[in-house]
Amino acid sequence: MLGDSVMNGMAQGYSTAARALLAKKHTFILDTAGCRRLIGYSCHIGTRPAPTTALQELRANAGKFNKVIVVAAGYNDRTTGVEGVGAAVDTFMKIAKQQNVRWVIWLTYREAGGPGNTARLHAHNVVLRAKLRQYKNLRLADWAAVSKPLPSSWFSGDGIHLGGLAAKAMAQLVSDAIDALPPMNRCDALFLTGRGVPAATVATVDVPQSMHHLDRKSTRLNSSHITISYA
Repeated sequence: MLGDSVMNGMAQGYSTAARALLAKKHTFILDTAGCRRLIGYSCHIGTRPAPTTALQELRANAGKFNKVIVVAAGYNDRTTGVEGVGAAVDTFMKIAKQQNVRWVIWLTYREAGGPGNTARLHAHNVVLRAKLRQYKNLRLADWAAVSKPLPSSWFSGDGIHLGGLAAKAMAQLVSDAIDALPPMNRCDALFLTGRGVPAATVATVDVPQSMHHLDRKSTRLNSSHITISYA
């Protein structure tokens, strides 16, 4: 799961329930960062260094997954051009094939944030839907449609970034999108990582013993990563 500051809401301490919801059915790697771009140089927040791009993380995590790549980045990107959303889809589909990853699920963009931003994100979605006709192993998880009727209080002031309830809704969408794929084995990765997480937050989630043949899993959050450990 590769995301920018929007999906980064799922990596926060207030989104424990969102991660637990997804982890009930799926093992995953969660890699998110504020100001991340898809394939072009990322922007940066204040004096912080620019984060890696989604493309760099896709390559860095090669071999840690083999079934599904979930993309929820692009809010900082242009729609067209050599580093736009359309070009990014083409690049990700090519690398997925090289890495023998069967499916790519791309979240559509919530069309909010003022007239100019809404128009740009709508254009992103037009491009994504056109790409469906080009790639048989591309699926869209329609966050634009799912998030549209949600209360504004579930989001930050810009109407885009996730609060805890919005993060849970996104997690449910991702889980449903994976469930809708043709039958396949679960991912082998038994850990997840993320960035921008508050320090010293610990949560424990009970999981049925029959699931993954595990009794419990505990998630520890720190300033740079989330790890999920199995006991």
